[in-house]
Amino acid sequence: LLVIAAGEYEQFAKPQNILYTKGTVDFWLSPISDEFDGAQRTYLKSSDYGTKAGVLLRKLGTGGENAFLANFSDELGVEYETRIANSAYDLAPNEWIRITVNWDFTTPGQAVHVYFNGVEASYEQTVTGPRDMALSATGGLLFIGNESEDGNTPANGLIDDFKIYASVVTP
Repeated sequence: LLVIAAGEYEQFAKPQNILYTKGTVDFWLSPISDEFDGAQRTYLKSSDYGTKAGVLLRKLGTGGENAFLANFSDELGVEYETRIANSAYDLAPNEWIRITVNWDFTTPGQAVHVYFNGVEASYEQTVTGPRDMALSATGGLLFIGNESEDGNTPANGLIDDFKIYASVVTP
């Protein structure tokens, strides 16, 4: 999937295997620009993120210091942020990087883990469990490569081998 411009994305009806209590998203990314390009880039967003249970995987722009986020919201729309400083990951232009995000809100301790090429990132901010997350989210859409139909935060690169698991999978 090549996503380089505003309004480009892939949209799916939210599959039943997205559980906000625990799960994994795993994909390959070949960005056109590095993490210091100053632009916000969205890799995955559920249409109900921030209003009900949802997920958002994104690189922030200059205002957010180009940090990588793995954010979740609960059934009430309360957002929980895992943040990785731009110095803790590397998006080299035109090189493939495997990004894996797994979460488990059912147990105490760090709930969200992010890996780049199989190596766990160091965190600026983490989310701890347990948290009362929706067991499953029904309805809604998943956007891969942008935040919505009219989104202006394209991934700016190639996304491949995108997988979603209903369990914690480590790379």
